[in-house]
Amino acid sequence: MAQEGKVKPMDGVSESVIEALRELGFEVHENVMSTEGMIYEVLSAVASAWVKGGTELLDLAAGRITLAEIAVRQPKQKPHAQGD
Repeated sequence: MAQEGKVKPMDGVSESVIEALRELGFEVHENVMSTEGMIYEVLSAVASAWVKGGTELLDLAAGRITLAEIAVRQPKQKPHAQGD
């Protein structure tokens, strides 16, 4: 797993969105380029999930969706990286 400070925003997700999530108490770790685009591992005190870059990450930071809601609708394992 990547160090928290080592995440490199991609696909239009700015560093400010990741910083906003951290200020809200989330940990943003490893990012993976999957067939669905960039996906970030996000953790909180009560949930963890692989969050899709772009709209889903922005919605989480804006409070329009919770990490628990994202976690419920996805498998728990790490997404397959592109080319796997």
